[in-house]
Amino acid sequence: MMTPHQVAGAPQLTIEEMRAACEEAHKAGFPVAAHSESDEGSRNAVLAGVDSVEHGHGLTAETIGLMLERGTVLVPTILSDRAIVEGGIAAGIPDYVVEKCVALAESLVVSLDLTIAAGNDGGAPLVEIGQMAGELELYVRHGLTPQQALEAGTINTARLFRMGEVGYLEPGWHADLLVLDGDPLRDVTALRSPAMVFKAGESIGAAVGSAGIVGRHETRHAAERVP
Repeated sequence: MMTPHQVAGAPQLTIEEMRAACEEAHKAGFPVAAHSESDEGSRNAVLAGVDSVEHGHGLTAETIGLMLERGTVLVPTILSDRAIVEGGIAAGIPDYVVEKCVALAESLVVSLDLTIAAGNDGGAPLVEIGQMAGELELYVRHGLTPQQALEAGTINTARLFRMGEVGYLEPGWHADLLVLDGDPLRDVTALRSPAMVFKAGESIGAAVGSAGIVGRHETRHAAERVP
């Protein structure tokens, strides 16, 4: 989307090329993510064996079914699309980027059947790395419960990255915690008002309220496990 003269639906790698990359990465114990802005690209990547699809514009029922069958995670990155569409050329974003994003934005959806891991395409125009509260709010607007949105930003992401004992409030797990003034299970916007941040059980100070505070302190936040 950010590259001139490139369009969605024109895959740059073959399934065979991606499969070779996946095999080598998996041998070394690393997950593989595919940057995809079309159904064709996403489907090819899933067939090649990637662990997650980033963006995933225009996913069809067939491709979603294939992702479910193979356990492929979706990282929707809705916030970056929304920021580009709403900011537009007036925000200094190149016109070709705005045009492509406007054309694709409505096809970027959260399938409630898929495992969702939170990602906001940080570094894209108008979106900072770690600016996750707004991303999770958009998941709720698209049909996830607040609990599911929190899981997307905690345990689902930890599992995708193959990080053990991270992502839940459990005895023996890493105590990476975000303390809030409100209840995010009732209102996910409570994530915008953090009080304290703990990393590995140690306080790293009071947090300043911000839409981007979740992840800003390079800490992985635990959601409470619901039986």
